[in-house]
Amino acid sequence: VPAAIEALASEDEDVQASAVAALVALGDERAVAALSKSADFKDPESVATVMEAVSAIGGEEAISFLEFVKSGHPDAELRARAEQGLERLRPATP
Repeated sequence: VPAAIEALASEDEDVQASAVAALVALGDERAVAALSKSADFKDPESVATVMEAVSAIGGEEAISFLEFVKSGHPDAELRARAEQGLERLRPATP
């Protein structure tokens, strides 16, 4: 996990993508904070990639990140995708 987190800072996009894939495969919630920090909020694709990754990993920090995007990102599509991620992570209420 630490090596994959470190690889998120690489300037090589292929290395970054491999790091994200590895972190999702590992499913370790420690990665969520690093993934969240790696999101470039000016780049919708970057935010979407991070949202997908943290949604797959889960945990409280993932929920917090998705709530942040849902409540404040200017892109309506990203806000909707954040809501979808939250629906997957939050337990269904009877």
